[in-house]
Amino acid sequence: DPNAFSLPTVGTFGNVGRGVLRGPGLATVDFSVNKNTRISERFNLQFRGEFFNLLNHANFGVPNTTVFSGTNFNASAGLITATTTSSRQIQGSLKLMF
Repeated sequence: DPNAFSLPTVGTFGNVGRGVLRGPGLATVDFSVNKNTRISERFNLQFRGEFFNLLNHANFGVPNTTVFSGTNFNASAGLITATTTSSRQIQGSLKLMF
């Protein structure tokens, strides 16, 4: 609520303490699975599957910290307008070792 703040006097930065504006936490689950297969004495094949943000949890960014624009309240003060991580990503790979 931007109305909880008052405009500081000219030439000062105000007296709001550090860490007053907090954002939501961050939660991701990454997972990988590997399978090694021996083809011959000299050749090995590795399959790897990797999952990033497996649970597809939305992680929101920090709120807009600009409370005043000039002498007026900023309309987007305290609003969260972005996410910090991408959605679920899955990748697979094969690796031939010799």
